[in-house]
Amino acid sequence: MSTGRPGVQAGIRDWAIAVCVSAVLLIAGLSENRTATDVDLLGYVLLLSGGLALAARRRAPVPVLAATG
Repeated sequence: MSTGRPGVQAGIRDWAIAVCVSAVLLIAGLSENRTATDVDLLGYVLLLSGGLALAARRRAPVPVLAATG
C-alpha cells in the first residue's frame, strides 16, 4: 500500500514513533523524585507497553486505542 510519498516504509516509521513515545513516557515517569526503595515496576511496564502499542496502530486501531487509553 503506497501513500505516494517517497521515504521510510510505514512499518519502520510506526516503530520509530512507538519507541520515541515510549522513551518520552518512561523519562517523564522516572523524572519524579522518588526514594530508591519506592519503585513501581508495574507502572513503568504500563508506560512502555502503552507507547509500544502504537506500532500496531495501522493493523488494529481499536485495541491500540484501548491499550494507550
